[in-house]
Amino acid sequence: MPPQLAATYRPGSADSLYRVPRAEAGLRAVRHASGRDEARKLIHTAMSDHLGHPESLCTHPDEGQPAVKRWATLLSSCVDLTTGDYLIAAGTPCDHEYERVPWNLYDGDTL
Repeated sequence: MPPQLAATYRPGSADSLYRVPRAEAGLRAVRHASGRDEARKLIHTAMSDHLGHPESLCTHPDEGQPAVKRWATLLSSCVDLTTGDYLIAAGTPCDHEYERVPWNLYDGDTL
């Protein structure tokens, strides 16, 4: 929290209260993964979390809201720091698998 905001800031949305702790808890499980495939599966599971639906980590439009107030997860991304692979789930993670995109974190200025 920036010191300039600390005195007056009040959480105004659900993500301030439980989305970050849910992400942290889900991602902590990756420490115990037996390999890359299991780690990626655990990340996918963590980002597909629906606690607090529709405003969960994996957010879906709230059909009870007017169209201009609906929002959703558009993509979820993950970088494998051991290989440099960049992966994207294009859409809600619960409905889409992570796919490797054609660039690598460690390729330097080749973009």
